Amino acid sequence: MTPYKDLFKIIFTDEDDKPVTVHAAEVAPSSLLGFIEAAELTFPEPSDIIIAPADDRARSLFKDVKRIYIPINRIIRVDELSADKKAPVISLVNQEKQTDI
Repeated sequence: MTPYKDLFKIIFTDEDDKPVTVHAAEVAPSSLLGFIEAAELTFPEPSDIIIAPADDRARSLFKDVKRIYIPINRIIRVDELSADKKAPVISLVNQEKQTDI
């Protein structure tokens, strides 16, 4: 098992203006003007969390990619995440007590 490592969550739009989310261990300004460079892409395992169809699409697009260059004007958001924290569990069921009438 590898030690925990901080990750960057990068949300950007693709050619069809659909949002794409990737996780990378390294993010830096690129030597190509107007791009950022993201390396060591990682994808959550299906057993770790619920995988959304958009995440599955990103996995298939970037599965064999070592490094990506993203145009700055396509970036929506970059977050630094701590990998040693558990993701919150979000309930999809209303927790309020229902009363019969």
